[in-house]
Amino acid sequence: RRPPRSTQSRSSAASDVYKRQAWKFGQANITLAGLAYEGNDENGNPKWERMVTVRTRWELTTLMQERAVFWNMSVQTWLRQNVYLRIASAEQLRKSPALSGLASLITFLQSAMWHGTYPAYYFAFVQFALCVEVARVAHRNRALFGIFTHKYLYPLRLLVVQTIIAYPGIQFSLLSTYQVLDFLHTTRYSVPIFMIAVVILGHMRSSRSKRKDISVESKKE
Repeated sequence: RRPPRSTQSRSSAASDVYKRQAWKFGQANITLAGLAYEGNDENGNPKWERMVTVRTRWELTTLMQERAVFWNMSVQTWLRQNVYLRIASAEQLRKSPALSGLASLITFLQSAMWHGTYPAYYFAFVQFALCVEVARVAHRNRALFGIFTHKYLYPLRLLVVQTIIAYPGIQFSLLSTYQVLDFLHTTRYSVPIFMIAVVILGHMRSSRSKRKDISVESKKE
């Protein structure tokens, strides 16, 4: 029997607002308990940055890395230190795009396991890992995407990032495997196909550039 479609009408943005309110209430409790206090600055003003749950600018940044870091920050820090950096050293991850992509995928899957056993969580977090990998590809090939960093194109960048992030976010909210597959089919799998294509083409271009650099160096020798 088809599950009710009512959950498909739930807005990912509304869900984010609900979660953000929960984080802000949590942050208020942390501050009131004194756990966020980390001393005073050079002007003698108290600083409350020792323990932070979410940054307000999370919604307005167009950088995928900041999107990942500024949401549920204490958990993100734990995942980075105890999962991501346990797979390989920071230097190894920096030198190997494939290894860093694998480490990100494993880290997101660990986060999905924490959320529960609904298959929708795994659909969503695999795509969140793809979002991060797309951002890395764009950064490595910033010569091609440099025009999009212009300040006047910020609204366009924000729209693209919000759309890409909302796509797995909606699946996260649906929970039902049937509804997730129905959603993917309805949208013709457009966003995952786009992200996978960008990652493949980006890695191909990086490999071609490395071979060219090696060829140039060998000729100089």
